[in-house]
Amino acid sequence: MRGSVRKAVMIVEDDPQRRKYFFEILDLTRVDVLSAVDAEEAMRLARRQQPELILLNMFSDKTDGVSFLKQLRCFGLGQKMIVLGMVGDEDEKAHAAASNAGPDKLLERQPAPHLVLELVAGYLGIKKIEVPPRMVPTVGRTRVEAAPAEALAKPDQAPGSEAPKPIIRSLSNLLMLTDDAGKQRKT
Repeated sequence: MRGSVRKAVMIVEDDPQRRKYFFEILDLTRVDVLSAVDAEEAMRLARRQQPELILLNMFSDKTDGVSFLKQLRCFGLGQKMIVLGMVGDEDEKAHAAASNAGPDKLLERQPAPHLVLELVAGYLGIKKIEVPPRMVPTVGRTRVEAAPAEALAKPDQAPGSEAPKPIIRSLSNLLMLTDDAGKQRKT
């Protein structure tokens, strides 16, 4: 068992860039972040560290996430671990196999940071996440800063004509996670 009283999240991902992406997001939650590059390492860590939540790439070069998840669900504590499976552009049959393996939720391969934070906070009961104001939503691996108006112009729009102004919001504005995070608001 971990010596820490903090909750733990494990990232199972063979791509170092994507592991870094998720680590930076999860670091904001103040949980212990573990990572594994393949199913064998992930199973050892899961048994030894017993993370509360696992972010799992279901289809990577080094990890057969479907087999790993089925094996994980076979041992006692693995049945209680929350697994967020990530899938990409695999075919319908692969998506069905991923779904049948038993993840708590399937996500796109590189989910938006705010979605990861909302899900982790919701599943782990985290009441508040402080996000530095300098952080902004990302698209792929590129930070979205203030885009020039020319970049937002429609292709058929004449150069120099009025383009819509970009809407820039920081994650801190998007994510004020409180006791009611994840609950539907009455309108």
